[in-house]
Amino acid sequence: KSRVCWFLLLISIITWTMAPVFVTALFLTALRDTFGKTCGDETDCGSCLDHMVLGTHSCHWCQVDQACHQISSTQSACVAPIEDPHCASKSSVSSCKLSSCPVPKLAIKPKHLHIALAGPDGMRVAWKTDAKPKICTTSVGTIRAHADKIAQYLDGHGYHGVATLKGLVPGQLYSYQVVCDGVASDSKTFELPRPDLDKFSMLVVGDMGTRENGNAVESKKRIDALLDSVDLTTIVGDIAYADDAFLHEANTPYFAYEAVYDQYMEWMENVMSTKPFMTAVGNHESECHSPNCVASAAHHNALRNFTAYNTRWHMPSLESGGVLNMWYSFDYGPVHFVVINSETDFSGAEEEHYGDSCGPSKGAFCLPAGGFAPEGE
Repeated sequence: KSRVCWFLLLISIITWTMAPVFVTALFLTALRDTFGKTCGDETDCGSCLDHMVLGTHSCHWCQVDQACHQISSTQSACVAPIEDPHCASKSSVSSCKLSSCPVPKLAIKPKHLHIALAGPDGMRVAWKTDAKPKICTTSVGTIRAHADKIAQYLDGHGYHGVATLKGLVPGQLYSYQVVCDGVASDSKTFELPRPDLDKFSMLVVGDMGTRENGNAVESKKRIDALLDSVDLTTIVGDIAYADDAFLHEANTPYFAYEAVYDQYMEWMENVMSTKPFMTAVGNHESECHSPNCVASAAHHNALRNFTAYNTRWHMPSLESGGVLNMWYSFDYGPVHFVVINSETDFSGAEEEHYGDSCGPSKGAFCLPAGGFAPEGE
């Protein structure tokens, strides 16, 4: 009995002695949970918006990169004021336009739909999603096409998909949607040209900026007024002027290349999604030369050598023996169109060896460009 008593006494002493240690450990754990957890630790919008430090909401959810960030974080894809409509926060000091979480399916809903001819019986459909989808398809009637590819050229700025519909009947009106992981885009329509077409109308656009800051409002009004009377649109380079995003006033210090490009795609979707929208490349597709891109090697390198242009657009180079969206041709009615890249790959081209940020001194801002054509061409 005495041994048992001594044993129980020892346990009591140890427990009494160690109690403060256990209490301290529990206190530190609670302290870490309160102050140590950061906005970046939150993986969904609801938790992000509810995250508080000392009773104050301290995070915002960015729909663009699908991530939670501390308010005013320079790492957020929503840091530029132009992205305020795409971020949510409960903080009174946040500039986000949303105070509640966006509908989750919006992250995977295909947007920025645009179409391009893909041979006499085909149409190529392209789109963007904020989050990465597992599978995307587009269909017209009984014809269904899976995505040819889904690509991301800049981390944290969405995914670009494309699918090619073949076996279509010229002259027939088709209704189509893009569906990614069960979430459908808005329905659109298009019609392939008949081979016996003897005349048509087209809209030719070039050097078009984005909205008010791009001095393009009157141009868009004119395009919309003519849209019903034309059969297709061609844009002959300098699309959106995303490389000059720093000219969009309040966005000057920030990275806004993608935001301006996306704004253009949303603004022009009514034009690009219902009638073929055929592109040519200009020097403003070369790279990003805003102050942020000059300062950020990651942005500058990711956007060099026409990367955004060749990922977002999908012209009929495969059907015509061309190269990417730089050289290709197509037929529309009685006319054969040949689209030529005049920016690279020939002697004296503006971006023959380097992007258009490169000055005569060939300094640190010079990044390689060109090299699209096969050797010897």
